[in-house]
Amino acid sequence: NQLREQIGMSASAQLAVEKIKRMKSWKRRKAVVVNGVRSPAEIKEFKRNFKFKLIALKAPIELRFKRILRRGRRDDPKRFQDFMWSERMERKWGLAKTVESADYSVKNEGKKSEAVAKLKSIMRRLAH
Repeated sequence: NQLREQIGMSASAQLAVEKIKRMKSWKRRKAVVVNGVRSPAEIKEFKRNFKFKLIALKAPIELRFKRILRRGRRDDPKRFQDFMWSERMERKWGLAKTVESADYSVKNEGKKSEAVAKLKSIMRRLAH
């Protein structure tokens, strides 16, 4: 959040772009997966630098909260109301518009392996 205030809404994307361009795998294949795109400004930054496709992973809010609790990171919200506050903040930053603008959408309501299989299928199509 502090970085976004200093650099702008595309701050994390700007840093990611610099890092991606230095990666050996990028130099070899010209393909990379970026997780956590949150705002239209970030999409714009990636599209300005790469042939970029956005895949939205969608899951019901209650399931997302359960998964966060299971993940157990120290800085994760422990109460549903705190989780909802962070959801509102992300919507304020443009997450809903970001999801709506996705080139592909994957339902992520089952096992992780199912979502991964769907993502791999999309990525194979994009590679050709």
